[in-house]
Amino acid sequence: MPESNIPASDGKDLPETVGHDFQPKAAMVDITTMLKDAASALTFESPMIHTDSFNLQDSMAALEIMDQKMDCCEVPASAMLIEPTEQQNDKDERMIFPRPAPTGLDDVIDALPWDELTIEDAAFIALENVIRLESLLSGSSVVESTYTCLYSHKVVLEDMHKRLDPCMSLTEQMKAIMQTPTQKGTMAQRSVFASTLLLVELTDLVRGVILNADIYEEEDFGTSTFNIASFRRPSEGFTLKIVLDEISSIEEESTKLDQYDNQDALEAIRLTLSFQKDLMVAVSSLARLSGKTIRKEVEAAQQSIKSAKKKLQDSVPIFARLKEKQSDSVKVILRRTFDPFVNRPLVGNSPVRTIVFRDAIDATNEMIRMVDEVDWCVCKVILKANSLGRIRRMMRPVSSESANILTRSLLVLNLYFDELIFGQYSLPEMIVRYMRQLSHVPDSIVNLPTTDAFLNRLCKPVYDTLKLMALNRNRQRSYLDIMLGDWSALREEAYIADMTNHQDSGSHSELQPHFSVYVISTTIELMDNYVDLGVELELLCNEHELTIAYWYRDFLLSSLLTQLNTMRRYKLDAKKQVHQDAEQFPATVSGGKPQKGGKKKGKNKVSVSNGASNRTNRDDLSITPTVEDIEEEVEYLFLNAKRFLCRGIVRFFVSLNQAGLIKENSFDFTSNEIIYQKRFEPFIDIHQPPYLTYDDYLKGSDFTKLTQNNLVSASSDSFGVAKSLIDQALKHMSKLDPDFLPIQVEEVKQLSKVCVANSVYLQRLKQLTVGGKTNAKLTLDMATHKHFCTIKLG
Repeated sequence: MPESNIPASDGKDLPETVGHDFQPKAAMVDITTMLKDAASALTFESPMIHTDSFNLQDSMAALEIMDQKMDCCEVPASAMLIEPTEQQNDKDERMIFPRPAPTGLDDVIDALPWDELTIEDAAFIALENVIRLESLLSGSSVVESTYTCLYSHKVVLEDMHKRLDPCMSLTEQMKAIMQTPTQKGTMAQRSVFASTLLLVELTDLVRGVILNADIYEEEDFGTSTFNIASFRRPSEGFTLKIVLDEISSIEEESTKLDQYDNQDALEAIRLTLSFQKDLMVAVSSLARLSGKTIRKEVEAAQQSIKSAKKKLQDSVPIFARLKEKQSDSVKVILRRTFDPFVNRPLVGNSPVRTIVFRDAIDATNEMIRMVDEVDWCVCKVILKANSLGRIRRMMRPVSSESANILTRSLLVLNLYFDELIFGQYSLPEMIVRYMRQLSHVPDSIVNLPTTDAFLNRLCKPVYDTLKLMALNRNRQRSYLDIMLGDWSALREEAYIADMTNHQDSGSHSELQPHFSVYVISTTIELMDNYVDLGVELELLCNEHELTIAYWYRDFLLSSLLTQLNTMRRYKLDAKKQVHQDAEQFPATVSGGKPQKGGKKKGKNKVSVSNGASNRTNRDDLSITPTVEDIEEEVEYLFLNAKRFLCRGIVRFFVSLNQAGLIKENSFDFTSNEIIYQKRFEPFIDIHQPPYLTYDDYLKGSDFTKLTQNNLVSASSDSFGVAKSLIDQALKHMSKLDPDFLPIQVEEVKQLSKVCVANSVYLQRLKQLTVGGKTNAKLTLDMATHKHFCTIKLG
């Protein structure tokens, strides 16, 4: 620091400059003592260096404000030009403040296009509105998507409505009453108004769905966060009426024009308005499901979704033709009506995010995919998933796919309402049916008060496991941290419920802990999902960490299969008993009239008289496998295949380590053990299955007693067994509804490729070790399958 700004010094602390090529411009003083004195005054109550005239936090904020890159208010001058010329070099680029939000169509700074609008202009403005909608659904905030359209601002829409309102004068009101309403404005003006109204309406609908689902940060989608006022529709159904009237006008006008006179522009506007209208109707319906007509409402929404998709598909070639002949005047109009920087001052003092909008055709194709997602992610699940197993299987692709924010929010919003799953099924009854699908729970246990109480206790954790599947992969990881603790605590409660039921039922047979086994199996499944996500998200990425991950997954999948085998054994024993009773007492089992059900115990109560209980000895214990039995069998085979795949990869890594092809990790500030503990920290408090320590891993992965050839053979055998199990499951899958498959056919092919490829590279390793070569290049390929690596040797 300059000498003039500090106290005088005796020169003892001055730095030596001898031997250096530079000479300081001002004498420097060592201020280490001063900093130590300041730091000594810090306490936990006052941890920041500050005085009455200096505050470190304020100073840091001031530094950010002074930095142009941190100041979100200034934008390049070239970006604000209506007719851009050649840009200057970055060093000479002038930064200016963006234009303020418009105050109406006749804005004093830059009036928005209105009187000069043509049909071609309106078509491109409608297309740009679709691009803004796609940006919103892709995760952009409202100020970065919808409200970059200057027409969408409240004052502008009010001005447009005032100019186009057909019932302003008394004469016009009388004509409207006499059913001869007059239309104000041109068709281009009315089309722009209708398209913008739909954009704002859809934005409000999407925002409401997202806020009610509560799985995303609401500040990105709330207009109040950015102090943006939304246009208020004068009445219910106002937007729909405006749009339908305009579509009718366009259809009528189309018949008057010949084939080459603005036909593409008119058709583009019609298809865009129809798409936005259909999507608005579908989202509005799916966001307000209730009552006894849920299935009819969902089916109607599904038809609207399919219609919207068809309109978009039809519009793609028309948009392509319009883009080819887009004039310069249209480009000028679009730059005057769409400004990505207009809301920059509202974003706050944060690093500037580059707002990028897709090309028109790309955005339309992306919207087609998003609309299709609403169909299979929401409508199909609500209509077809009638059991816990099928809900899980249908929702599983949602988390793995890049589903948009609207789809995920609609699914969570409709997952549980009116105290029913999808507004249709009692959750306690579904849990009982699912447990009976996996195992055998006798009526004598289902009808006990303890069972009723425990099922109600189980509802929230089971709901959380379903909600988990609607989240994206990154959010699942943090959500699982909380869920694992809840399911671990349930184990003791499940054991108490099993013991109480065993005593109350007066059974003298061996205790069958139905609830404990179900809770433990679900806990293990969540733990396996947690490790699986670590691999997919590349949190576990090198050879050492992947070895640990697959080793732990091998243990978890083995434990899960043990629990499933226990439940399958209970069910098999019950089936044998029913079969024996049928042979000894055929009249009792198959003859006679069925007993009538007893009194209903309530909407969400599980009773022996309900449908789930009455089917115990007929469907659940039928000798002939049901469709759901086959679905569970396929899922069981894939779990087994994944276990052998994990086991084969672990042995492959150990073989590579023995061959000297894997380098040992070396750390200065951590260790392999600490990394292991942090990776599996959520498992420490789980008692069943027990947490495996790093020492357990070292012992479990110690294959020093095996030769290289034995290890390679064992690994090859594991891949072979996994491949045979996959082929066996593939045969069963052809008999099942594609919507109920536990794994998609494409992923099955990917798993098969991983098995085959690793088997081939194992033989490559065998050849290298025989030849004494240890300099082969090792590559981990996660492109074939995102959960299981292919180990390549070059």
